[in-house]
Amino acid sequence: MSHHNNCLRLLRETLGLTRAKFAEIIGLSPHSVRMIEKGHMKLS
Repeated sequence: MSHHNNCLRLLRETLGLTRAKFAEIIGLSPHSVRMIEKGHMKLS
């Protein structure tokens, strides 16, 4: 897992957001957020 993906998860947890709520805020699906956090997807 890359450092960037860990930062995304850390940011979400720091803000106290569920993955679904965080996904809504940044305009992605919860599935996409999970894939990014697991390192299967990259933010462009």
